[in-house]
This record gives sequence, C-alpha cells and structure tokens, in this order.
Amino acid sequence: MAKIIAAGATGFIGNVLLKQLLEAGNEVVLLTRRPGGIQLRHPNLRTVLWDGKNVGVWAAEADGAKAIVNLCGAPIADKPWTEERKREILNSRIYPLQALVQAAVRSADPPKLIITASAVGFYGNVPSDQPVTESRGRGEGFLADVCAQWEKAAEVASSFGVRVVCLRFGVVLAPDGGALAKFLPAFKAYIGGPLGSGRQALPWIHREDAAAAISSRV
Repeated sequence: MAKIIAAGATGFIGNVLLKQLLEAGNEVVLLTRRPGGIQLRHPNLRTVLWDGKNVGVWAAEADGAKAIVNLCGAPIADKPWTEERKREILNSRIYPLQALVQAAVRSADPPKLIITASAVGFYGNVPSDQPVTESRGRGEGFLADVCAQWEKAAEVASSFGVRVVCLRFGVVLAPDGGALAKFLPAFKAYIGGPLGSGRQALPWIHREDAAAAISSRV
C-alpha cells in the first residue's frame, strides 16, 4: 500500500482523484483547511489539518510517502481580475506548493515524486493553427507568468532528488462543474453561441481523464 499525500483535493478534480487513488489500494492523507468538509468516507483516507501556507505538524506525513499531489489554486474564471484577485490567484498556487516542497525535502525519507497541477496558460495566447508541444517556451501575459512561477516553485524539489511532474491542463470538463456547468445553462435556454470569434484554441480534458493522468502515475 503506497502512501499518497493530496492537497487541494476536495474540489472539482480532487474528489474524483481521491476515489481513484483509494480504489487502487493507496493510503491517502488529505491535507485540508476544513477536515469536516470532506464527504468521502474510506478506511484508507485520513484528513489532516493545514493552513495551506506554512510548514506545520502535518509535514511529518511527508516522511515515507510515495508521492505528493498538489491541486491547490483559486479558480481563475469566477471573479474579475482585479489586482487583488490576481494576487489571490498567484498566492493560492505558490504558497501551498512551497510548503509542500519544504516538507518533502526536509523529510528523513522524502517522497519520490511531486505531481502538481499547472495549466496551458503557460504558453500564452497561441493561434489555433499552431501546434504546441512541451518544447514550446512560455508565452506572455498574466496566466503565463502565474504558470511559470507555479512550476518554478515545484522545481525546487528537483535539486533534492525528488522527481517533479507539472501537468499543464487545459479546460477540465464534466457536466456537473467547471467550465461546462457554466456553459450549459445558456445552451439549454437556446441562447448559447460561439465565444469570441469561435476560432480560438480551446484545449480540454475530461475530469476523469485528468484525475487518471495523476492516479496512474503514483
């Protein structure tokens, strides 16, 4: 039985990921600011309190863990991008990840792997007729800056021998949440239509596949 630490895993992707990890026979330690808020009940699931910012007593869980999975981050499309909201989007990704990395590298028996969410926003606004691979450099703009700092915070663990995987997700879709749940009401009311020109690139992945991309690697 592998011990997996999961942070930010009580949301849209996380609930599916927890089920996949537990069904595979793993012991899952869920770091959460609201231990009573998780509805999933399983003998191999433990909830541990953390503040999402600082290394605390929870860091002892990293010792002997096989992997740390990080899905922390405020949604980017729920509120207008005021300067305050931009800071919240960035800090909600950087602070938890920095704490997780510190906990990992300070362990006597560090995790072998850190998997963290990132996003295709790393590439900036790419024309739809241009293919994009991992070899493409970072783009420009706020989201590209956020993703670059996000991944840089994770890569610190690499110099300590911990493998780091940054998953540059596109739009994650499922009918009961995320972007699709916001689109569907307009189309059900027969007032839906193209966004902008309708020709822009929209890389996407189903939620089950996004979760499986993580669970299959730990």
